[in-house]
Amino acid sequence: MADDQPTILDHTVRFHRDHNVPVGDQPKGKLHHSQNAVTLGFLRGSNMAVGHTIKVYTSNQKKIWEGTITQGVNDDWPDEGPAWFFDLRVKKWESDPDEDDTIVVTVTVTNPTSGGTSPPTSAQPNPQDVP
Repeated sequence: MADDQPTILDHTVRFHRDHNVPVGDQPKGKLHHSQNAVTLGFLRGSNMAVGHTIKVYTSNQKKIWEGTITQGVNDDWPDEGPAWFFDLRVKKWESDPDEDDTIVVTVTVTNPTSGGTSPPTSAQPNPQDVP
């Protein structure tokens, strides 16, 4: 991957989910908000690499998670490229009394070498917050 190529988050973003739920139900992933908890997930896109920065945030940016891509795995989805695994930790958690029960998050990926950031995208399905 060349550092001058833009990072594009153009396929899938999912967060670790409860494997006790039947696969057909496509359970929502979980975003943890404890300072010590790690949220895991994977994404697909173009020009990704281990070490790229992941930022996940609510639309009002009162809640922000940050982390990095930790591993890339080639699997059986040739039209979408490799799966890139990441981990996140809470960076900012402000109270939001007007927030409803649904968290809508946006995800970006940044190449720390070039500083280029992908266009933002939403997770599919949108994750749930874990108290």
